[in-house]
Amino acid sequence: MSRREPDLNLLYEIARSRLDTQLAFLDSLDTKLGLFLSVGSAILTVAAAIVAVDRTRWSIWAGLALALAIGAFIGVAFFTVTALRGQKWSIGPDVTQVAALLWTEGESAATKSVINTLVDLFSRNQSAYDAKVGALAPAAIALVVETLAAAAALALVAGR
Repeated sequence: MSRREPDLNLLYEIARSRLDTQLAFLDSLDTKLGLFLSVGSAILTVAAAIVAVDRTRWSIWAGLALALAIGAFIGVAFFTVTALRGQKWSIGPDVTQVAALLWTEGESAATKSVINTLVDLFSRNQSAYDAKVGALAPAAIALVVETLAAAAALALVAGR
């Protein structure tokens, strides 16, 4: 029995789909992290403005709660900005190299090369992708702490 060459179209579709999905998730993660940073900035700005307006009701507890909110925002900013920093993502094979392979080696060799390149690019992106995913939970926790601390500061200044 002779061995058949595998269906390269199937392998190509799997490799392309994995890289496309990874890149789509990266966009989604960037959106979430950017939203965390924006919301954290807004919460801190509003809390600081309201607390600053009514200085007559300040207490040490309100000051501590506001300090905690500021500290938590520093955490939000650290995790989000670190995760959002510029990264050169590998997005696909070089078209001119693929064209050259098509011309010199034929379609089968070019397709195999593209499949190998897509798998390699996915692997190259993985550690930076994992770091971005890893920043999501601590940033979310810091945002929750900031929100609760800012709410406590506002409640203490309001005298409730």
